[in-house]
Amino acid sequence: MRPAQGIKAVGQATLNWQKVPMLTVGNPPVATMTVPVAVFRVMQAKLPAGRAGV
Repeated sequence: MRPAQGIKAVGQATLNWQKVPMLTVGNPPVATMTVPVAVFRVMQAKLPAGRAGV
């Protein structure tokens, strides 16, 4: 399994007054993580179809 396959949902969070991507890991969800927008843009191409948007 590719690590990106563990990402089950992509949402948005506010961190230090900035909107950042928030990724939900696992099904059922076991963790969430926020990443800088620049990092998320690199990751987007590797996310499973239907989970690449924010």
